[in-house]
Amino acid sequence: QVVGMGKDLYEKYEVAQKTYDTANDILGFDLKRICFQGRATEILKNDYLSLVVYVTCVALFRILERSSSLENSYLAGHSLGEITALTCSGALSFEDGLNLLLKRSKYAMEVMDKTNGQMAIVEFLNENALLEVCEKTENVYLSCINSANQFSISGEVVKMNQALKQLQEKGATIVPLKLYFNNRGKLKVLLGVGYGKNKVDKRETIKQREWDKNKARILKGR
Repeated sequence: QVVGMGKDLYEKYEVAQKTYDTANDILGFDLKRICFQGRATEILKNDYLSLVVYVTCVALFRILERSSSLENSYLAGHSLGEITALTCSGALSFEDGLNLLLKRSKYAMEVMDKTNGQMAIVEFLNENALLEVCEKTENVYLSCINSANQFSISGEVVKMNQALKQLQEKGATIVPLKLYFNNRGKLKVLLGVGYGKNKVDKRETIKQREWDKNKARILKGR
């Protein structure tokens, strides 16, 4: 995410102009200015980060849709990309996507204000070695499996620092995230929709046993 992303699209394509202008009208503030001319510290705020990425991705899709004869059989996305994919597929309106992301950011900020937590990306270490450290460190959990050798973990700051030191000693590369606390999968519902059975079952293999009794309620949206 960088300041100025999408500006060239806005200047060249009418559908991109309509996408950004519509977002401004729906949100009631100038997201276009933040995206095109804002400060780096502004665009990376939880309040705006997901919104500028979402709007830019939808604009890109709409440009591609109108300039190509390709037909889409399936659309999918990761994390925030899930909401973008739902919008581009027609399952979720652009307006509903924006409103969902507004709530997502609001709830994330509320949780961040109330907790003393930390998240980090862990790369170049196998899952078993990562789980071993998580299981031995109180209040540190595997939060997301991005790929075979990239994961995110979360937990209380003091315990996270202990775990990250152990992981580095095992050869892992650590990338701290300036995001909200996402402990024990309880806030996965905030990260996006589409968490199916396979993903839930994967998380049941780690220290998130309470997810089992709560997953039905969360997946039903209750």
